[in-house]
Amino acid sequence: MTTRRRRTCRVVVVVAVVVTTGAAVAVSTGAAAGLWETDRADGGHVDPPPATARLTRQTLVDTETESGDLGYGAATTVDARLDGVLTWLPEPGTSVDRGQALYRVDDTPVVLL
Repeated sequence: MTTRRRRTCRVVVVVAVVVTTGAAVAVSTGAAAGLWETDRADGGHVDPPPATARLTRQTLVDTETESGDLGYGAATTVDARLDGVLTWLPEPGTSVDRGQALYRVDDTPVVLL
């Protein structure tokens, strides 16, 4: 057997021993603390310790309705950079988002950037 194979075998054996020991300690500690007991011998259920609370699964919903107008910043005057005839304007009070036409000049949209 080569030195490398011996080292690999030793590592595998050590890891297996550590895992087995850890599992045994976890099981014995849990059994001593009563974690593995779910039912009593008489068929009754073991209640959890008083420091715990029962949980229920539910959907949390909280809504609130408000009235008002939403806006962003103050109104701004736009200077036309194109020569031509103004062929379209949005209705007064219309909100224009980025990427939408502010107005049209000679039927060419001028887009808000």
